Amino acid sequence: DDERNPRFDPRYADLSPDELPLTESLKEVIERMLPYWESEIKPSLKEQGDLLVAAHGNSLRALVMHLKGMSKEEILKFNIPTGIPYVFEFDDDMNFVKDYFLGDPEEVKKLMEKVANQAKGK
Repeated sequence: DDERNPRFDPRYADLSPDELPLTESLKEVIERMLPYWESEIKPSLKEQGDLLVAAHGNSLRALVMHLKGMSKEEILKFNIPTGIPYVFEFDDDMNFVKDYFLGDPEEVKKLMEKVANQAKGK
């Protein structure tokens, strides 16, 4: 009954409810996100030098997985704290150099643990 459910979106009015996905797997997010990274984000970042990307859980996981060359198992254990800027640095050829969270490392660690506990249903 959530108003954000796609069945309430007029763009999908011609589809039956069973044609609308209720969830999206990490694989599907990656398939959707990578073309956007290549066509929009990466060129803008290269041209402008700095770029802010604001996104939700699995979208960020997919991007981090791609940029850091992480395996599915690694990214599923990696918890991104909500609202903490996560910085990626690249060389002039857009090769990943390093990443870090902005903020006190101990506070970031606590927030990452909080995200992990949410995933466990705690």
